[in-house]
Amino acid sequence: MLAEGRLDEILMDLEGFAFSCRGKKRKAVRALKRYYSNHQHRMRYRFFRDEGFMIGSGLVESGHRHVLKKRMKRAGQDWS
Repeated sequence: MLAEGRLDEILMDLEGFAFSCRGKKRKAVRALKRYYSNHQHRMRYRFFRDEGFMIGSGLVESGHRHVLKKRMKRAGQDWS
């Protein structure tokens, strides 16, 4: 649902789910709902994907592995 841009439905589902929970679980569901509400302007995954943007962290993680680690493992490289 998040990937399809249906965040409003997720928020409604979380609110309904919170009523069926008690104690720590209810607090966790409400915190998740608050997080989604506060950051919904960042969660436009469908728009970003349609515009051709990468929405995962794989590209950054791959760059770290191939560039930084390679440089740090060269002969003569040392941390200072």
